[in-house]
Amino acid sequence: MFQPTLLDDAGQRVPLVRFQVTLLPISAGPLPLDVQRAIRRMMKRENWRLEISLSRQAIMRGAWLGVLPFALMFGSFFVLMHFRLLQRLAPFGGVLLILVMMPVISLVMAAFMPFSLTDHVRKLCAHTAVDAGYCGSCGYGLKELPDSASGLCRCSECGAAWARRKGEVEVPTLPPSGQNGAC
Repeated sequence: MFQPTLLDDAGQRVPLVRFQVTLLPISAGPLPLDVQRAIRRMMKRENWRLEISLSRQAIMRGAWLGVLPFALMFGSFFVLMHFRLLQRLAPFGGVLLILVMMPVISLVMAAFMPFSLTDHVRKLCAHTAVDAGYCGSCGYGLKELPDSASGLCRCSECGAAWARRKGEVEVPTLPPSGQNGAC
């Protein structure tokens, strides 16, 4: 499965719920928009903390994510040069290469962005979803599910177990449509 994973509160490895990490208009996963916005705000706040952004894990994950666009761009350039396709596309070969590769690089970067999150930030993302009443692994609603004797709420959809933190995190809700000031 091509998805970042984390340990739930019972110690079981589960996938992280899909959500919109970037602001690109692509598929965002099962969580409501206000929960995804709360996750992005939390990520922005946490990633600026010095001990997280300068940790060895953050530096290593950020390094390969920073190298990826250059590898794609120069790799495609050298492939085109090897097959002498860039000379056939002259004089607009370089511009055409950039116009084709930039959307491809943007989509690849958006797909790999969740993999650059540190384990700490992944856990906070999952708990932000749990605090809003959704599973941090699959996005299934947890509001109606009871807690077990150990204090964990087990998702009936995927089996992940989460501890609910009561009153620690407030997830803002979106105003009803038509009341957000837009015409």
